[in-house]
Amino acid sequence: MLDIEEIVVKVPEGVVVQQDSPLVVFDPIEAGLQALRDEATKTVFDCTTKAGDDAARQFRAGCVKIRTSADRAYKEWNEPMLDMQRQMRGKRDYIKDEVTQVEEPIDSQIKAEESRKAAEKAERERIERERILVITTKIEAIKGIPIFLINENSEGVQTAIAQLEARPIELEEFGDFTGEAASAKSKALETLSDMHTKKVLAEQAAEAARQEQLKLEEQRRQQAEAERQQRAEQARIAAEQKAITDAAAKDAAEQLAQAQAILAEAKRVQAENERQAAEAKRVEAERLQKSLEVDAQAKAAAEAACAMPKESPAVEAEISLGVVMADSTAAVLQIQPEPEEERPSDESIIRAIGDAFDVDAATAIAWIIEVGRNAEQANQLRKAA
Repeated sequence: MLDIEEIVVKVPEGVVVQQDSPLVVFDPIEAGLQALRDEATKTVFDCTTKAGDDAARQFRAGCVKIRTSADRAYKEWNEPMLDMQRQMRGKRDYIKDEVTQVEEPIDSQIKAEESRKAAEKAERERIERERILVITTKIEAIKGIPIFLINENSEGVQTAIAQLEARPIELEEFGDFTGEAASAKSKALETLSDMHTKKVLAEQAAEAARQEQLKLEEQRRQQAEAERQQRAEQARIAAEQKAITDAAAKDAAEQLAQAQAILAEAKRVQAENERQAAEAKRVEAERLQKSLEVDAQAKAAAEAACAMPKESPAVEAEISLGVVMADSTAAVLQIQPEPEEERPSDESIIRAIGDAFDVDAATAIAWIIEVGRNAEQANQLRKAA
Protein backbone atom coordinates (compact mmCIF):
# COMPACT_ATOMS: atom_id res chain seq x y z
CA MET A 1 0.00 0.00 0.00
CA LEU A 2 1.22 3.50 -0.88
CA ASP A 3 2.28 5.63 2.12
CA ILE A 4 1.40 9.37 2.01
CA GLU A 5 4.60 10.18 3.87
CA GLU A 6 6.50 8.67 0.98
CA ILE A 7 4.84 10.79 -1.72
CA VAL A 8 4.04 14.09 0.06
CA VAL A 9 7.47 15.65 0.13
CA LYS A 10 8.83 19.11 -0.35
CA VAL A 11 10.42 20.07 -3.59
CA PRO A 12 14.20 20.38 -2.97
CA GLU A 13 15.53 23.90 -2.83
CA GLY A 14 17.10 25.15 -6.07
CA VAL A 15 14.99 22.84 -8.26
CA VAL A 16 12.92 24.87 -10.76
CA VAL A 17 10.22 23.01 -12.67
CA GLN A 18 9.56 24.53 -16.07
CA GLN A 19 6.02 23.81 -17.23
CA ASP A 20 6.84 24.28 -20.91
CA SER A 21 10.04 22.20 -20.83
CA PRO A 22 10.08 19.32 -23.34
CA LEU A 23 11.72 17.17 -20.66
CA VAL A 24 9.53 14.99 -18.54
CA VAL A 25 9.70 16.21 -14.91
CA PHE A 26 9.32 13.57 -12.26
CA ASP A 27 6.41 14.27 -9.87
CA PRO A 28 6.55 11.92 -6.86
CA ILE A 29 2.91 12.71 -5.79
CA GLU A 30 1.52 11.93 -9.21
CA ALA A 31 3.71 8.82 -9.37
CA GLY A 32 2.34 7.62 -6.05
CA LEU A 33 -1.28 8.27 -7.13
CA GLN A 34 -0.65 6.38 -10.37
CA ALA A 35 0.73 3.43 -8.37
CA LEU A 36 -2.46 3.53 -6.27
CA ARG A 37 -4.61 3.49 -9.42
CA ASP A 38 -2.62 0.61 -10.88
CA GLU A 39 -2.96 -1.44 -7.67
CA ALA A 40 -6.75 -0.83 -7.62
CA THR A 41 -7.04 -1.82 -11.28
CA LYS A 42 -4.88 -4.94 -11.18
CA THR A 43 -6.19 -6.34 -7.88
CA VAL A 44 -9.49 -8.24 -7.94
CA PHE A 45 -11.25 -8.10 -4.56
CA ASP A 46 -13.66 -11.00 -4.09
CA CYS A 47 -15.78 -9.75 -1.22
CA THR A 48 -17.75 -13.01 -1.14
CA THR A 49 -14.76 -14.66 0.56
CA LYS A 50 -13.24 -13.71 3.88
CA ALA A 51 -9.77 -13.24 2.44
CA GLY A 52 -11.08 -11.09 -0.40
CA ASP A 53 -13.24 -9.03 1.93
CA ASP A 54 -10.29 -8.46 4.31
CA ALA A 55 -8.08 -7.38 1.41
CA ALA A 56 -10.73 -4.93 0.15
CA ARG A 57 -11.18 -3.45 3.61
CA GLN A 58 -7.43 -3.08 4.07
CA PHE A 59 -7.13 -1.29 0.68
CA ARG A 60 -10.00 1.07 1.59
CA ALA A 61 -8.34 1.84 4.96
CA GLY A 62 -5.14 2.74 3.12
CA CYS A 63 -7.08 5.18 0.86
CA VAL A 64 -8.67 6.82 3.93
CA LYS A 65 -5.21 7.18 5.53
CA ILE A 66 -3.86 8.89 2.39
CA ARG A 67 -6.76 11.41 2.36
CA THR A 68 -6.36 12.30 6.03
CA SER A 69 -2.55 12.60 5.59
CA ALA A 70 -3.20 15.02 2.67
CA ASP A 71 -5.44 17.20 4.88
CA ARG A 72 -2.75 17.29 7.61
CA ALA A 73 0.01 18.17 5.14
CA TYR A 74 -2.14 20.99 3.66
CA LYS A 75 -2.71 22.46 7.10
CA GLU A 76 1.03 22.35 7.89
CA TRP A 77 1.86 24.11 4.60
CA ASN A 78 -0.99 26.68 4.65
CA GLU A 79 -0.81 28.12 8.19
CA PRO A 80 2.61 29.85 7.77
CA MET A 81 1.49 31.33 4.45
CA LEU A 82 -1.77 32.67 5.97
CA ASP A 83 0.19 34.41 8.74
CA MET A 84 2.53 35.99 6.20
CA GLN A 85 -0.46 37.24 4.14
CA ARG A 86 -1.96 38.91 7.24
CA GLN A 87 1.27 40.73 7.90
CA MET A 88 1.55 41.89 4.28
CA ARG A 89 -2.04 43.20 4.25
CA GLY A 90 -1.38 45.17 7.46
CA LYS A 91 1.76 46.78 5.95
CA ARG A 92 -0.16 47.65 2.76
CA ASP A 93 -2.97 49.32 4.67
CA TYR A 94 -0.49 51.35 6.74
CA ILE A 95 1.27 52.65 3.62
CA LYS A 96 -2.00 53.62 1.96
CA ASP A 97 -3.25 55.48 5.02
CA GLU A 98 -0.07 57.50 5.36
CA VAL A 99 0.02 58.45 1.68
CA THR A 100 -3.71 59.37 1.69
CA GLN A 101 -3.18 61.88 4.50
CA VAL A 102 -0.54 63.65 2.42
CA GLU A 103 -2.48 63.35 -0.85
CA GLU A 104 -5.98 64.44 0.19
CA PRO A 105 -5.38 68.26 0.57
CA ILE A 106 -3.83 68.48 -2.88
CA ASP A 107 -6.48 66.18 -4.38
CA SER A 108 -9.24 68.32 -2.91
CA GLN A 109 -7.85 71.45 -4.59
CA ILE A 110 -7.51 69.68 -7.92
CA LYS A 111 -11.07 68.25 -7.74
CA ALA A 112 -12.52 71.63 -6.73
CA GLU A 113 -10.99 73.26 -9.80
CA GLU A 114 -12.14 70.42 -11.99
CA SER A 115 -15.67 70.74 -10.59
CA ARG A 116 -15.71 74.50 -11.25
CA LYS A 117 -14.56 74.04 -14.82
CA ALA A 118 -17.02 71.20 -15.36
CA ALA A 119 -19.85 73.33 -13.99
CA GLU A 120 -18.95 76.23 -16.28
CA LYS A 121 -18.72 73.90 -19.22
CA ALA A 122 -22.04 72.29 -18.35
CA GLU A 123 -23.67 75.73 -18.10
CA ARG A 124 -22.28 76.76 -21.48
CA GLU A 125 -23.45 73.51 -22.98
CA ARG A 126 -26.91 73.95 -21.42
CA ILE A 127 -27.23 77.46 -22.81
CA GLU A 128 -26.09 76.25 -26.22
CA ARG A 129 -28.54 73.32 -26.14
CA GLU A 130 -31.38 75.65 -25.25
CA ARG A 131 -30.39 78.07 -28.05
CA ILE A 132 -30.20 75.24 -30.56
CA LEU A 133 -33.46 73.78 -29.29
CA VAL A 134 -35.27 77.11 -29.75
CA ILE A 135 -33.89 77.51 -33.28
CA THR A 136 -34.54 73.90 -34.33
CA THR A 137 -38.04 74.09 -32.87
CA LYS A 138 -38.76 77.12 -35.07
CA ILE A 139 -37.31 75.36 -38.11
CA GLU A 140 -39.34 72.22 -37.40
CA ALA A 141 -42.43 74.40 -37.00
CA ILE A 142 -41.81 75.85 -40.47
CA LYS A 143 -41.30 72.34 -41.88
CA GLY A 144 -44.48 71.12 -40.17
CA ILE A 145 -46.79 73.81 -41.56
CA PRO A 146 -47.87 71.69 -44.59
CA ILE A 147 -48.61 68.70 -42.37
CA PHE A 148 -50.54 70.89 -39.92
CA LEU A 149 -52.68 72.22 -42.80
CA ILE A 150 -53.26 68.85 -44.47
CA ASN A 151 -56.99 68.91 -43.58
CA GLU A 152 -57.41 72.66 -44.21
CA ASN A 153 -59.32 73.97 -47.23
CA SER A 154 -57.73 75.92 -50.09
CA GLU A 155 -58.56 79.28 -48.51
CA GLY A 156 -56.78 78.35 -45.28
CA VAL A 157 -53.74 77.10 -47.23
CA GLN A 158 -53.61 80.36 -49.20
CA THR A 159 -53.68 82.34 -45.96
CA ALA A 160 -50.81 80.23 -44.57
CA ILE A 161 -48.77 80.85 -47.76
CA ALA A 162 -49.18 84.58 -47.38
CA GLN A 163 -48.18 84.47 -43.70
CA LEU A 164 -45.11 82.29 -44.36
CA GLU A 165 -43.95 84.51 -47.24
CA ALA A 166 -44.10 87.51 -44.87
CA ARG A 167 -42.08 85.69 -42.18
CA PRO A 168 -38.42 86.90 -42.25
CA ILE A 169 -35.40 84.57 -41.82
CA GLU A 170 -32.71 86.66 -40.10
CA LEU A 171 -29.21 85.88 -38.85
CA GLU A 172 -29.91 87.44 -35.45
CA GLU A 173 -32.71 84.92 -34.88
CA PHE A 174 -31.32 81.76 -36.42
CA GLY A 175 -27.54 82.27 -36.17
CA ASP A 176 -25.60 79.43 -37.78
CA PHE A 177 -28.92 77.73 -38.67
CA THR A 178 -30.03 80.59 -40.95
CA GLY A 179 -29.37 78.61 -44.12
CA GLU A 180 -31.30 75.59 -42.85
CA ALA A 181 -34.20 77.86 -41.83
CA ALA A 182 -34.28 79.54 -45.27
CA SER A 183 -34.26 76.13 -46.97
CA ALA A 184 -37.09 74.91 -44.72
CA LYS A 185 -39.14 78.03 -45.57
CA SER A 186 -38.59 77.55 -49.31
CA LYS A 187 -39.57 73.88 -49.23
CA ALA A 188 -42.61 74.61 -47.09
CA LEU A 189 -43.80 77.32 -49.53
CA GLU A 190 -43.30 74.94 -52.44
CA THR A 191 -45.24 72.19 -50.68
CA LEU A 192 -48.02 74.61 -49.69
CA SER A 193 -48.31 75.92 -53.25
CA ASP A 194 -48.66 72.38 -54.61
CA MET A 195 -51.12 71.54 -51.81
CA HIS A 196 -53.18 74.67 -52.63
CA THR A 197 -53.44 73.70 -56.30
CA LYS A 198 -54.52 70.15 -55.45
CA LYS A 199 -57.04 71.35 -52.86
CA VAL A 200 -58.60 73.80 -55.34
CA LEU A 201 -59.02 70.97 -57.87
CA ALA A 202 -60.32 68.62 -55.19
CA GLU A 203 -62.79 71.20 -53.91
CA GLN A 204 -64.04 71.89 -57.43
CA ALA A 205 -64.47 68.14 -58.01
CA ALA A 206 -66.17 67.77 -54.62
CA GLU A 207 -68.55 70.64 -55.39
CA ALA A 208 -69.38 69.10 -58.77
CA ALA A 209 -69.92 65.74 -57.08
CA ARG A 210 -72.08 67.40 -54.42
CA GLN A 211 -74.23 69.08 -57.05
CA GLU A 212 -74.51 65.78 -58.90
CA GLN A 213 -75.44 64.06 -55.65
CA LEU A 214 -78.09 66.70 -54.96
CA LYS A 215 -79.42 66.17 -58.46
CA LEU A 216 -79.52 62.41 -57.99
CA GLU A 217 -81.19 62.79 -54.60
CA GLU A 218 -83.82 65.09 -56.11
CA GLN A 219 -84.42 62.55 -58.89
CA ARG A 220 -84.70 59.77 -56.32
CA ARG A 221 -87.10 61.90 -54.27
CA GLN A 222 -89.27 62.62 -57.31
CA GLN A 223 -89.16 58.95 -58.34
CA ALA A 224 -90.06 57.89 -54.80
CA GLU A 225 -92.94 60.39 -54.75
CA ALA A 226 -94.17 59.12 -58.13
CA GLU A 227 -93.93 55.53 -56.92
CA ARG A 228 -95.78 56.49 -53.74
CA GLN A 229 -98.55 58.16 -55.72
CA GLN A 230 -98.66 55.16 -58.06
CA ARG A 231 -98.95 52.79 -55.11
CA ALA A 232 -101.65 54.98 -53.59
CA GLU A 233 -103.56 54.99 -56.89
CA GLN A 234 -103.16 51.24 -57.23
CA ALA A 235 -104.34 50.81 -53.66
CA ARG A 236 -107.36 53.05 -54.39
CA ILE A 237 -108.22 51.11 -57.55
CA ALA A 238 -107.74 47.81 -55.74
CA ALA A 239 -109.99 49.06 -52.93
CA GLU A 240 -112.66 50.12 -55.40
CA GLN A 241 -112.41 46.81 -57.25
CA LYS A 242 -112.61 44.97 -53.96
CA ALA A 243 -115.67 47.00 -52.97
CA ILE A 244 -117.30 46.21 -56.34
CA THR A 245 -116.37 42.55 -56.01
CA ASP A 246 -117.62 42.44 -52.45
CA ALA A 247 -120.88 44.13 -53.47
CA ALA A 248 -121.30 41.73 -56.40
CA ALA A 249 -120.55 38.81 -54.12
CA LYS A 250 -123.05 40.16 -51.59
CA ASP A 251 -125.72 40.59 -54.28
CA ALA A 252 -124.98 37.13 -55.61
CA ALA A 253 -125.21 35.73 -52.08
CA GLU A 254 -128.51 37.53 -51.52
CA GLN A 255 -129.85 36.33 -54.87
CA LEU A 256 -128.65 32.81 -54.09
CA ALA A 257 -130.38 33.02 -50.72
CA GLN A 258 -133.59 34.22 -52.42
CA ALA A 259 -133.31 31.47 -55.03
CA GLN A 260 -132.74 28.91 -52.29
CA ALA A 261 -135.74 30.30 -50.42
CA ILE A 262 -137.87 30.11 -53.57
CA LEU A 263 -136.67 26.60 -54.26
CA ALA A 264 -137.39 25.69 -50.66
CA GLU A 265 -140.89 27.12 -51.00
CA ALA A 266 -141.30 25.23 -54.27
CA LYS A 267 -140.19 22.07 -52.51
CA ARG A 268 -142.68 22.78 -49.73
CA VAL A 269 -145.50 23.35 -52.25
CA GLN A 270 -144.47 20.26 -54.17
CA ALA A 271 -144.38 18.26 -50.95
CA GLU A 272 -147.82 19.58 -50.02
CA ASN A 273 -149.15 18.72 -53.45
CA GLU A 274 -147.61 15.29 -53.21
CA ARG A 275 -149.17 14.88 -49.75
CA GLN A 276 -152.58 15.93 -51.07
CA ALA A 277 -152.18 13.61 -54.06
CA ALA A 278 -151.21 10.78 -51.73
CA GLU A 279 -154.21 11.57 -49.54
CA ALA A 280 -156.46 11.54 -52.61
CA LYS A 281 -154.96 8.25 -53.70
CA ARG A 282 -155.53 6.87 -50.23
CA VAL A 283 -159.17 7.98 -50.25
CA GLU A 284 -159.60 6.60 -53.76
CA ALA A 285 -157.96 3.36 -52.69
CA GLU A 286 -160.32 3.08 -49.73
CA ARG A 287 -163.25 3.79 -52.05
CA LEU A 288 -162.02 1.20 -54.52
CA GLN A 289 -161.47 -1.25 -51.68
CA LYS A 290 -165.07 -0.77 -50.58
CA SER A 291 -166.22 -1.14 -54.17
CA LEU A 292 -164.12 -4.28 -54.44
CA GLU A 293 -165.74 -5.67 -51.38
CA VAL A 294 -169.20 -4.84 -52.77
CA ASP A 295 -168.28 -6.37 -56.12
CA ALA A 296 -166.92 -9.46 -54.37
CA GLN A 297 -170.16 -9.79 -52.51
CA ALA A 298 -172.06 -9.35 -55.77
CA LYS A 299 -169.91 -11.89 -57.54
CA ALA A 300 -170.36 -14.35 -54.74
CA ALA A 301 -174.08 -13.84 -54.97
CA ALA A 302 -173.92 -14.30 -58.71
CA GLU A 303 -171.99 -17.51 -58.38
CA ALA A 304 -174.49 -18.71 -55.87
CA ALA A 305 -177.26 -17.87 -58.26
CA CYS A 306 -175.55 -19.77 -61.04
CA ALA A 307 -175.48 -22.81 -58.87
CA MET A 308 -179.19 -22.47 -58.42
CA PRO A 309 -181.70 -23.28 -61.12
CA LYS A 310 -182.00 -20.70 -63.85
CA GLU A 311 -184.11 -17.77 -62.99
CA SER A 312 -185.69 -15.16 -65.06
CA PRO A 313 -183.71 -13.05 -67.56
CA ALA A 314 -183.58 -10.14 -65.05
CA VAL A 315 -181.74 -12.20 -62.48
CA GLU A 316 -179.20 -13.35 -65.06
CA ALA A 317 -178.57 -9.74 -66.11
CA GLU A 318 -177.90 -8.75 -62.47
CA ILE A 319 -175.44 -11.56 -62.11
CA SER A 320 -173.58 -10.56 -65.28
CA LEU A 321 -173.44 -6.94 -64.11
CA GLY A 322 -171.84 -7.97 -60.78
CA VAL A 323 -169.17 -9.99 -62.55
CA VAL A 324 -168.28 -7.08 -64.85
CA MET A 325 -168.01 -4.62 -61.90
CA ALA A 326 -165.77 -6.97 -60.01
CA ASP A 327 -163.46 -7.34 -62.99
CA SER A 328 -163.33 -3.59 -63.52
CA THR A 329 -162.46 -2.91 -59.88
CA ALA A 330 -159.65 -5.46 -60.00
CA ALA A 331 -158.27 -3.87 -63.10
CA VAL A 332 -158.30 -0.39 -61.45
CA LEU A 333 -156.49 -1.70 -58.35
CA GLN A 334 -153.77 -3.20 -60.52
CA ILE A 335 -152.83 0.31 -61.84
CA GLN A 336 -149.67 1.49 -59.94
CA PRO A 337 -148.26 5.08 -59.99
CA GLU A 338 -144.93 5.51 -61.75
CA PRO A 339 -141.98 6.13 -59.38
CA GLU A 340 -140.90 9.76 -59.13
CA GLU A 341 -137.42 10.75 -60.46
CA GLU A 342 -134.80 11.96 -57.92
CA ARG A 343 -134.71 15.78 -57.82
CA PRO A 344 -131.24 17.40 -58.56
CA SER A 345 -129.55 19.83 -56.11
CA ASP A 346 -129.99 23.62 -56.25
CA GLU A 347 -126.43 24.12 -57.45
CA SER A 348 -126.96 21.59 -60.26
CA ILE A 349 -130.13 23.39 -61.37
CA ILE A 350 -128.36 26.79 -61.39
CA ARG A 351 -125.34 25.33 -63.25
CA ALA A 352 -127.59 23.60 -65.79
CA ILE A 353 -129.47 26.82 -66.52
CA GLY A 354 -126.18 28.71 -66.91
CA ASP A 355 -124.75 26.06 -69.27
CA ALA A 356 -127.95 25.83 -71.31
CA PHE A 357 -128.32 29.58 -71.90
CA ASP A 358 -124.63 30.55 -71.61
CA VAL A 359 -125.18 32.93 -68.68
CA ASP A 360 -123.43 33.30 -65.34
CA ALA A 361 -124.73 32.02 -62.02
CA ALA A 362 -126.10 35.43 -60.97
CA THR A 363 -128.26 35.66 -64.10
CA ALA A 364 -129.48 32.09 -63.66
CA ILE A 365 -130.42 32.84 -60.04
CA ALA A 366 -132.25 36.00 -61.13
CA TRP A 367 -134.24 33.98 -63.62
CA ILE A 368 -135.11 31.40 -60.99
CA ILE A 369 -136.26 34.19 -58.66
CA GLU A 370 -138.45 35.61 -61.46
CA VAL A 371 -139.90 32.15 -62.18
CA GLY A 372 -140.61 31.71 -58.49
CA ARG A 373 -142.38 35.05 -58.34
CA ASN A 374 -144.48 34.17 -61.36
CA ALA A 375 -145.32 30.77 -59.87
CA GLU A 376 -146.27 32.39 -56.59
CA GLN A 377 -148.54 34.87 -58.40
CA ALA A 378 -150.15 32.01 -60.34
CA ASN A 379 -150.68 30.05 -57.14
CA GLN A 380 -152.30 33.10 -55.53
CA LEU A 381 -154.57 33.47 -58.57
CA ARG A 382 -155.59 29.80 -58.33
CA LYS A 383 -156.33 30.20 -54.64
CA ALA A 384 -158.39 33.33 -55.37
CA ALA A 385 -160.32 31.50 -58.11
